[in-house]
Amino acid sequence: MGLKETWFFLVTVCASKLSLSVPGEHDAEGRRCLTVGKDGNTTDFTVGRYSGLESYLQTDLGVESIEVAIYNSGNKAVEPFSAKGDSGALVWYVVCNEARIVGQLHSDVNKGGPSGIYVTYCTPGWWLLEQIEKKYPHANFFGKSWEA
Repeated sequence: MGLKETWFFLVTVCASKLSLSVPGEHDAEGRRCLTVGKDGNTTDFTVGRYSGLESYLQTDLGVESIEVAIYNSGNKAVEPFSAKGDSGALVWYVVCNEARIVGQLHSDVNKGGPSGIYVTYCTPGWWLLEQIEKKYPHANFFGKSWEA
């Protein structure tokens, strides 16, 4: 029976819109990115790259949404960051042994054929919290305290 190493990071903060707009790391080609991780039901733990790009969508009914794109790690070009069944998983990155939420995974797509780039889409964590707090103003995230 082999040993499985378990990683545990305390999530105490959601990455801000500003911190996600200017990722603090660089890939092998010098482009800004963040190395992110997720633990999904289908693909278990995987590593990917967040490049700082956001997209916005508004339906004909006026419903707004926002997405961030996560690419595969680049170490194995055909290894996807996520697959069907991973929806709902949190995507995060680590700074000083503290995990920061990037977003919640909702879909993925192969953008380039069998050897192409995989893209996973997430709803940004900061936007999700903003929407929840609008509906539930007394919601208590990350151990915040409040008085009634």
